[in-house]
Amino acid sequence: MKKKTTKDIDNLLLESIEPEVAKALKKLKNKQALKLHDIMVLLLKSQFNHIQHIDKEQTLLKKEFYNLKNEFNTFKDDITNKFNIFKDDITNKFNIFKDDITNKFNTFKDDITNKFNTFKEDITNRFQQLEVNIYKSQVNLIKWMVATLVALGLISKIIDKFL
Repeated sequence: MKKKTTKDIDNLLLESIEPEVAKALKKLKNKQALKLHDIMVLLLKSQFNHIQHIDKEQTLLKKEFYNLKNEFNTFKDDITNKFNIFKDDITNKFNIFKDDITNKFNTFKDDITNKFNTFKEDITNRFQQLEVNIYKSQVNLIKWMVATLVALGLISKIIDKFL
């Protein structure tokens, strides 16, 4: 027997409430009064759809993050290889033209250090911004979840008042 995945279970749960959702939507279409059960089924369906949307967004964010990480690692490897080639070339020139190369190397080293530090700051800023974006997404998710719970509580109170 095949092991059921979370997606399979979600689909089973969704399929199990679909008839009730259809009934509640039919009542709405026919302008009939909804019972607490109807409202809860519609809210459950709405939350299910919302969670699926958030899951998709989270999956996309993860893919984007891993793509950026892979691009960075590729870039880092390329820089490392180029630096190693460059270092060998400088070492050979240093052995041939010791005094002249020493002055040029020091100037070049300062330039590379400045560029590397600028690059490092840029990458650090990008990762920090990515962390901020992920944090904001998590905060927004929590806000929506809290708002939904509050709305459910308010709807429940309103329904209790009228029933």
